[in-house]
Amino acid sequence: MEKAICPICHEPNGCHRENGLNPDTCWCNTLIIDPKVFELVPPESLGKACICPACLAAFSRKIGQN
Repeated sequence: MEKAICPICHEPNGCHRENGLNPDTCWCNTLIIDPKVFELVPPESLGKACICPACLAAFSRKIGQN
């Protein structure tokens, strides 16, 4: 499993840690993530790679419509 790839869409996830950047400055540090989004991640990928901003935004839009 490639840790710099989103486990949902299989595109780059922009993770600072996995891209050799300071993890303290990662885009995800300012988010509150709905735990339900992890239901979209295949079980074998849970906790192994970050979800990308595009998938998180799509999930937020989807739950906002319900």
